[in-house]
Amino acid sequence: MDPDGPDSLPFVIATADWKQDRAAIRSVREAVFIHERGMDRRAEWDGVDPVCIHLLAYTLEGQPLATARMTPDGVIGHIAVLHAWRGQGIGSALLQTLVDLAAAHGLERVFIDSRPEEREFFHRHGFLADPAADPGAPTLRMARHCTDPEDPACFDSSLSPARPA
Repeated sequence: MDPDGPDSLPFVIATADWKQDRAAIRSVREAVFIHERGMDRRAEWDGVDPVCIHLLAYTLEGQPLATARMTPDGVIGHIAVLHAWRGQGIGSALLQTLVDLAAAHGLERVFIDSRPEEREFFHRHGFLADPAADPGAPTLRMARHCTDPEDPACFDSSLSPARPA
């Protein structure tokens, strides 16, 4: 067995069903976004979850430790990793899994709205900022091709899904 291979990871990622896994998803997102970052509950629970693809990362013992979602039009968001589990590749694994799922569903591009402190993380994963966007904005729309993250022409703002109000 390869010591750096997927069998050595201290977590597993699975697709989640919003109705069935809602409590696990909520527990992670509330811990990260509401309690840790101080986000408004109404902003976090935007009503879009029932139509999203959700992922949950679990410990090998079955405890939820991270989650992420993607809307039907390819907007990835609500990536949350519990504090004690950060820095172990879980966010990267969730992000890549969603990009792969988007490609499997026929989407050419995926998008994410990133905060300034997150932009380098997403850039390392092939996301590019909208060149027409204000780099000083609190969130910046970023995009990447699902199959070719090196393609510099991935951002066409006319193809970008509308941002929530």
